[in-house]
Amino acid sequence: MFEKKIANKKVVFLEVISYFSSYKIYLFFCLLLLTTKNVQLFLEMIFPFLLCFATTIVFRLFYFKDRPKKEAFNSIFGKIKSSSFPSMHAQIATLISLKLFIFFSKNKTTIFFITLFFLLSLYARVSLKKHDLTDIIAGVFIASTYFFLSNAIFFK
Repeated sequence: MFEKKIANKKVVFLEVISYFSSYKIYLFFCLLLLTTKNVQLFLEMIFPFLLCFATTIVFRLFYFKDRPKKEAFNSIFGKIKSSSFPSMHAQIATLISLKLFIFFSKNKTTIFFITLFFLLSLYARVSLKKHDLTDIIAGVFIASTYFFLSNAIFFK
């Protein structure tokens, strides 16, 4: 009984961590940037996100990969949601972490906690059987590429 309660708390903890790397939270914070009239930072955050989102949709439409814990679907939108490759959560965690690394590059304690959040986000997706390691690695690679390309090209 005690082990089951601990296991349930672990799942809830991982789901909360996972939620903070969801597109809903990411877009919420992007919209908050607009309310502060920080258009430059909003663009720096939204542009790589939109590229990641579009890339993920294309991958999932043309290369369907079941999640480790399979999900049934009966529409094109269901197919996109049920496909695991690449991990959008890993992409968002990467975008958040990279931007925060830039802001807090001199604060080692903050960098430690950003890294911890990043790794926990990735671990949560695998542990919750939403993705496997290849989905995560692809998500990190795609987001890193778009982050650095968009910053180099548009936001010098």
